[in-house]
Parts: sequence; structure tokens; C-alpha cells
Amino acid sequence: LLNKSNVRYLLLEKVLFQKTEDYDAVESLINNSKTKTWVNCNMQTIPIYSEIKNKLGENPDFRFSISGGKWNLGCSAIHYLSLIAFLCGTSDGFFIDGSQLDKGFTEASRKGFIEFSGTLQGHAPNCASFSISCNNNWYSPIVVTIQNKEICVSIFESGDAHISSRDKNWEVEAIKFRTPYQSEITGNLFEELLRTGNCRLPTLRDSSVLHKNLIHVFLEHLNKYSETETDVCMIT
Repeated sequence: LLNKSNVRYLLLEKVLFQKTEDYDAVESLINNSKTKTWVNCNMQTIPIYSEIKNKLGENPDFRFSISGGKWNLGCSAIHYLSLIAFLCGTSDGFFIDGSQLDKGFTEASRKGFIEFSGTLQGHAPNCASFSISCNNNWYSPIVVTIQNKEICVSIFESGDAHISSRDKNWEVEAIKFRTPYQSEITGNLFEELLRTGNCRLPTLRDSSVLHKNLIHVFLEHLNKYSETETDVCMIT
């Protein structure tokens, strides 16, 4: 693509690449072509998360957790790591621990790919701790909880949220929110790109940092249970 065309803006899908060495190779190609590139981890474009970021303040020091059942930890965890990075204000300095992942791995719904379940945990700058949990035994709705000394928020994938804050004496307020469809998000992002030359998605560089960290953890776990060692993490 980059050899054939002068690409001004590029939007890539997650999961970016399944081998860690591919990240540096692609970043080099992108930098040489001077193509501005972003990755479609778009939770930070949902208005409620921008509101929460503002409420967390300049020194957020927050705790983050997500739990639910059968939501595909392997292919979807990067969305929540990207959200944490958005709330932190950086993708650098993440520590991810995979010791609480469930034993082994499972076949994904797409032939030739795999999935994981269990819990990823760790910490990051401005995030005292995070926990990302997926139970593969039964379905349960996703619940995201974010809290620090100023605010506590529980967000349900149904579009409901409970918010309490210090400045309102921790009284719980129930609110409704709407998650835009992908078709709505993409159109707005490209309009934003054409108008301003920028967009609200994570850059390739920032997303690559998180991807490489995550894939390293998954590969370390995968190789405990694989017959032969591999450097390819078959998530999609």
C-alpha cells in the first residue's frame, strides 16, 4: 500500500499484529512514509469516558476493573487497556500480569485462532491498579468500575451508569448513556481527520506499546501449555 500510494491518513484495526517483531517493522514503514496512523480502539470516543476523565482530575490515581462473561479476553482486552491509557494520559509504563489467566487456551469462533479467559491485572502511571476479568463458563454482562478519591463510577454495557462523587456527598446518581454504533463512529472520525488532520483514536505508536506488552503476556502464558514454543499469538 505505502509503496503504491501516497497515504495521508491510515486507520488500522486491532489486534494489530500477532508477532512482536512486526510492530517495529511496520512503525518503520509508517515513519518513512510520513503517514499519520491511528488504531481503532475507540472507547475513548464514547462521551461518558471523556466526562469521567475530566472528573478524575489532573492527578487521577484511580483504580479500574472490568468483569463479565464470554466477552473474548484475547481479542478485546486491548480495548480496555487503551481506555485505561486514555484515562492515565499515557500508554507508557504499563505493568501487566497474566498469572491469573485460566489454564490453557480455547479455540476461538474463527477457525485457526485462540482465546483466553481469566484475569489480567497490573498498574500504570496514574492508575494504582487495574483488573480485566473474563469468565468463560457462562455469559454475564460487562461491568466497568472506575474510582479514585473524588469519584466512583459503575458502567454497565446496557447503557446504565451509577456515579457518585465527593462534591455531591457520594450520593449515587443513575444515568443513561448511549454507545454509538461503529458505523457512526467511523464516519465522524474521518470527518474529523479531513477537517483537522487529527482524531481522537490512539496513535499507532501509543497502541503498539500496549499491544506488544499484552502479546508478550499472552505468549508467555500460551507457551506454558503449547506442545511447541511459538512467537505467534493467534488472536484476532
